[in-house]
Amino acid sequence: MMRRACFLAGPYAPRTRDRTSSSCLWHKDRLARMPVSRRGTELWRTAARAPRLCLSAERRGDFKVGDRVRVTQSVIMYHTPMSKGQPHDVRGLEGVVTKFVDEYQGVPISATRPIQVMLEGSKKFIAHFEASELEKVA
Repeated sequence: MMRRACFLAGPYAPRTRDRTSSSCLWHKDRLARMPVSRRGTELWRTAARAPRLCLSAERRGDFKVGDRVRVTQSVIMYHTPMSKGQPHDVRGLEGVVTKFVDEYQGVPISATRPIQVMLEGSKKFIAHFEASELEKVA
């Protein structure tokens, strides 16, 4: 069974007395020589040097911060100011890409919708999308 890379385990690494159990094969030999109390901290600190599994450029598409975009697919949201807790389809709304949330302090994270967009309906609100759900507006 292949284990995940250490940056996916983060501070939630197993804290057992068995020094050979590691959530990362890359750190397995290093963790065997380390005191049990430091293993979770060391995984978190060295995560930036771990092998990168996330291809963030593919998930961002060809969008950049500041691009005007339109939602092209049907996306149901419940947190919009227009819906008041009811389901609301944001298809057709336009907005501006504000940032990408596929990295945290230089470490790639597994955000399912990495593009953050400030949408402009009757009121402005922020939502997260995949690249396939958006298109650039000229």
